[in-house]
Amino acid sequence: WALNINRGIVTGYNEAFIIDGKTKDEILNLDPNSEDIIKPMLRGKDISSWYPEWEDYWLIGTFPCRKLDINLYSGIAEHLLKFGKNRLEQDGKGRKKTGNKWFETQDQINYWEEFEKPKMIFPNMTKYLPFVYDETGIFTNQKCFIVTGKNLKYLTCFFNSKLFKYCFSDNFPELQGGTRELSKIYFDKIPVKTITDKEEIPFAKLVDYLVALKKEKLENDTDKFILIYFEQIANALVFEWYFKEEFEKAGLSVAKHLEVLPDLNDNEIIIHQLRKIYITINQENHPIHQAVFSMLSIPQIELIMNNN
Repeated sequence: WALNINRGIVTGYNEAFIIDGKTKDEILNLDPNSEDIIKPMLRGKDISSWYPEWEDYWLIGTFPCRKLDINLYSGIAEHLLKFGKNRLEQDGKGRKKTGNKWFETQDQINYWEEFEKPKMIFPNMTKYLPFVYDETGIFTNQKCFIVTGKNLKYLTCFFNSKLFKYCFSDNFPELQGGTRELSKIYFDKIPVKTITDKEEIPFAKLVDYLVALKKEKLENDTDKFILIYFEQIANALVFEWYFKEEFEKAGLSVAKHLEVLPDLNDNEIIIHQLRKIYITINQENHPIHQAVFSMLSIPQIELIMNNN
């Protein structure tokens, strides 16, 4: 797999470098130029499957590798100096001793541009093993990892699946309270069946649907059920990918029927499009519906589903 796995941002002093929306607006009112280095920020606790619960936190992205001139960002400088320059110095007294300047984050973050690419995000410690697919360019704190590279929608679908949790959750050390540690040293050893770009098409389409549904912040029960149903389809799609012969023997199929479903159109109301798609594929005679509700006839899948 041609992937890069990187840790989220270590600032050395989160109270100064991670700010809320109100503080961000105050800084930009003083100095609009600072907008260039203030980035939306996720914390580990914000991660949920498919799409995060962002809480309007922002990162002051003064990464040492960018070699910024703080004199060009008076709003940032004024904000940071409220915490005391001595506290911000990276001399072993304020923060960890490095060669970095007082206004810079602690680590070099040479990979900071990776955050602005399409990526998968997961928390470093979690009970629920949630994975996010992101194209917004959001950054994360050190409680998360990001994955960049190819076939990320397929990977997001696989890692959010019942199959992954059943087969691999024990690969990660269990901490107090049933929390798992998803550190890179454990995560990058997980074997995943490879896929071509063409084979990824149904996975990509389904992840687009699920991300769009989560973005809607669903309130009525019908739309919440649509989300659950699409997650069931995601599980069925992963099962079909790993148990192709069993699906064929049972006369079930998912991928080829997902592939022909419409892409979402930004010019139309997204939730209306998703409701129409749901009505189509939830008909009793639709092959996707039949696969979702009949796949438990396959013994391996029944075993997995009954143990989650």
